[in-house]
Amino acid sequence: MKGLAFMAMIIIVMGVTSCDKPTAAPQKDETVNATEVGERNKAIVNQYIQASLVGDVATMEMFMAPNFKDHGPVKGDTTRRASYLERTRKNWETVYGSMKYDRITALSHTEAEGPLKGDWVLEWGSLGVTYKNGRPPVSIKIHVVYKVIDGKITYASSYYNEADALKQQGYTFVPVEDKVKERVIN
Repeated sequence: MKGLAFMAMIIIVMGVTSCDKPTAAPQKDETVNATEVGERNKAIVNQYIQASLVGDVATMEMFMAPNFKDHGPVKGDTTRRASYLERTRKNWETVYGSMKYDRITALSHTEAEGPLKGDWVLEWGSLGVTYKNGRPPVSIKIHVVYKVIDGKITYASSYYNEADALKQQGYTFVPVEDKVKERVIN
């Protein structure tokens, strides 16, 4: 029994001594600066969104960095600045009637290290879209992550359920017949 108690004591001591050292709390100046940067970035993203909602491509462009890249929810939706702006302009001329965005929340975050290092804004909201061609309107939940550097949006990644939008417009989904026969394993 003494052996078990001694072994338990060793395990506890090893566990306590192997824990990571606590990181120092950020200094007040660092916290204030991060909050100011986050609020400024959220304001930039909000202005960009407001321009997007009315098809104001010139204002959108003011908030986009030259190396802007957008990842949409569908494979093949990744675009660079020029093609994104052109697609947006064409869609407002021929497809979209109106848009309404109701923000659920916007968060800012600064990643200090690693491959995602930088200042980020995360947007969650509900987006309503009407169409010029008589298609039924849609209302979807949308999530967008923006990276902001020096007051310009360099990256945006959008997620929404495209199947939900299509279903609201009357589309149905029919599975393709499986052309591969099951293999029997003996």
